[in-house]
Amino acid sequence: MRKTGCLLLYFLAVIVSHHTCAQLKLNLHNSWGFNLVDLEKATGSPEFDENLPADTRQLVEWDRFYYNGEVQLLKTWNEGLDLGVGLGFNRLYYWEERYRNLFDTQFQFDYGTIWTLEVSVIANYNFGDWFLHASPSLQHFFWDDTYTAGLALGVGRTIPITETLTIPVVLKNDLVFGNATTIAPSLGLGIQLAL
Repeated sequence: MRKTGCLLLYFLAVIVSHHTCAQLKLNLHNSWGFNLVDLEKATGSPEFDENLPADTRQLVEWDRFYYNGEVQLLKTWNEGLDLGVGLGFNRLYYWEERYRNLFDTQFQFDYGTIWTLEVSVIANYNFGDWFLHASPSLQHFFWDDTYTAGLALGVGRTIPITETLTIPVVLKNDLVFGNATTIAPSLGLGIQLAL
């Protein structure tokens, strides 16, 4: 976790130290979508089937609701390119499995919601009010304290409200790599302030 914070501070220092006359933007971003992950592969348990032995762990409940919340600091390097960093959270999915030990009569349940902490490097290429979005990331799983890579790709549009306030709307696909890769198309909405 400490390495993740140091990496974020390093990228912030690099961004702020170059082209100090360029514009900084602070973006509070949220997106909601649906995760296409293979849950059987991700959890290591098959979906419930009464024909399986009673002591087999089986998925009995799950949802694939995906959420990404992120604070982004962007810097305009030239007319069409914003580069920056982001720090956020991802809710990947919820799962519940049931099982029982060989001599038990009652079923036991394991369940959990899978969250990651995300540190990302962001590039937005602007053309008018539209932009292309790409952000590779480092993902830290809270569930088992492991790390993996991620990537978000999308297209968006900014809706100007005032000279310093815009609303970015983004249609993107978030990928979180692992033994079962998260593929999460989502719709994002933000509040962006020019600093």
